[in-house]
Amino acid sequence: MCKSYTIFLICNENSYYADFAKNIKAIAKVRTIWDSVPAQLAKENKRFLYSDMKQGSRGREYETALQWLKDTGLVYMLNRVSLPKTPLIAYRELSIFKLYMPDIGLLSARTGLNPKVYIGNDTFTHYKGVLAEQFVLQELLAANDTAPVYYWATEKNTAEIEFILQYENAIIPTEVKSGKNIRSESLKMYKKLFEPKTVIRSSLNEYSCNNGNYEIPLYMMGKLYEFLSSAFEPGE
Repeated sequence: MCKSYTIFLICNENSYYADFAKNIKAIAKVRTIWDSVPAQLAKENKRFLYSDMKQGSRGREYETALQWLKDTGLVYMLNRVSLPKTPLIAYRELSIFKLYMPDIGLLSARTGLNPKVYIGNDTFTHYKGVLAEQFVLQELLAANDTAPVYYWATEKNTAEIEFILQYENAIIPTEVKSGKNIRSESLKMYKKLFEPKTVIRSSLNEYSCNNGNYEIPLYMMGKLYEFLSSAFEPGE
């Protein structure tokens, strides 16, 4: 990594920390949450755990700090739903959630990733999935910022669907893959349990649609709601 890029990252981090200090008294707790997000997203189970920030940490100690980060748009919270049924808000679990950055560029900068790592690097695989999720989430929010986004996972996290959306009266499971390998045991389990009529999968593969199963390239996810509006009749 070049020296100038490293200096940019340090300055960028310090500017955020300085802003924290000007706007909130609980700066230490804000910084602890903020610094924890990239590492928590790297876990196999991306559920945000206070104990992963600092041993013995409890949610009630960080409520004000987390609310400030959410209100300022510096993190986006995704609650888990216990059941992917209408209305989703009735099944959200307030104490179980994931935290994402507001922007893929910011997440990349916070992890110190040089943009060159994305190109022709076969060893860069695991965190590429995290970045794909971050990208799709911000595209969904930009396309329709009034539509809440949730996620689904089993109690023991043996299966997870990255995003659960509600469109009209339908629940839309949305899976994200960072490459062209789209094999998924999680989606297979979800289909078996809930028999969804419409499934979205976003990856590097080309667009296709087969019996309600939509394959949508990552770069087209900003148009998802346009696809859905053409697939559903009003009130369906």
